[in-house]
Amino acid sequence: MNRILSFCCLLALTVGSVCVAAQVNPYKDGTPGVTGHRSEVLALVIIQENEFTRLAEAMPADKYTWRPSAGVRSVAEVFLHVCAANYNMYTLVGVQPPAGLDLKAMEQSTSDKT
Repeated sequence: MNRILSFCCLLALTVGSVCVAAQVNPYKDGTPGVTGHRSEVLALVIIQENEFTRLAEAMPADKYTWRPSAGVRSVAEVFLHVCAANYNMYTLVGVQPPAGLDLKAMEQSTSDKT
């Protein structure tokens, strides 16, 4: 019985480590064609973009105007705040935001999901 249990544990650890090794980690693996500090910033933005995009897609459109209390950002304002912050992160590595984009007014620009 102990041998079977030991074998099952060993098999589970082996399969688990293979699955973890197969995942791409932008922090460790870097980004194609980009090196140094730019690679670190780009990896951070890629990870955040993926997480926030999935969260934004999962949230119903009618909830974008919801805010927990008066004086607190709405859901749409939080997403737009993150977008502006990501544009600002690119400026750290020398990339300017698109012309005509007002990052300071971005939070108040819309509450529409699209």
